[in-house]
Amino acid sequence: MGCNPGSVAIVAHSYGGAIAMDLVNRFTKFFEDKVFAIALTDSAHFQIPVKAKHVVLDIACNWVSSSAPLDSEIYTGEGEMHTVSAGHPKHEWTSYSAFESVFKFLEEKYERSQEIESTSKKAKTED
Repeated sequence: MGCNPGSVAIVAHSYGGAIAMDLVNRFTKFFEDKVFAIALTDSAHFQIPVKAKHVVLDIACNWVSSSAPLDSEIYTGEGEMHTVSAGHPKHEWTSYSAFESVFKFLEEKYERSQEIESTSKKAKTED
């Protein structure tokens, strides 16, 4: 890659979810090292790449079209991406409807990544 970002978050809607899963499959090490969150809205991804499943399950959430209240848990199967309601039944409105929840998720994942990085740096200096 032509740049060296410190931290990356990915937000994608619909087919963007399939693109995100392709990227995590092709650049798994980059995702392990740099990507702290993947927020999808009504993603059209088909499956999580096997070699990158550990990454995706740790950092991703999909807000799907649903009449259930925003952030209600939606069960999609064992070992699948965390999925919650976008709070709107129409595909086209999921990003708008879930906007605040998506950004809260990104903030929480970023803070968590910074805590992990800080702990890791501290452990290295103590060695």
